[in-house]
Amino acid sequence: MLERHRSTIQEGSYIVFDSWFSFPSLIRAITDLKLHVTVRLKQNDTRYLFRRKCKDTLVTLEQLYAKLSRIPRSVRERQQKENADIVGSLCVALPSNGENEAVPVKIL
Repeated sequence: MLERHRSTIQEGSYIVFDSWFSFPSLIRAITDLKLHVTVRLKQNDTRYLFRRKCKDTLVTLEQLYAKLSRIPRSVRERQQKENADIVGSLCVALPSNGENEAVPVKIL
């Protein structure tokens, strides 16, 4: 559908959709079109590439939420002043699937 309407969508635009469609393959396909994605992720078996101290680990969304509580207090307070609805954020990646490289994502 995005390919059909590509002439009306500017490069760098945001595509927003519901968690029903938050599959890594769809997110990857949209970012391959040079578009940004804003989506509510669903709790499923999707694993995200989390890098800490040069060590990569595959973790679930639930495990990422648990890591948010370990963000230093000063950082959490600064983020909450900017937007009270955001508990924290982590930069992770959708891991590569062999033919495509990892897609960086920011989880709020």
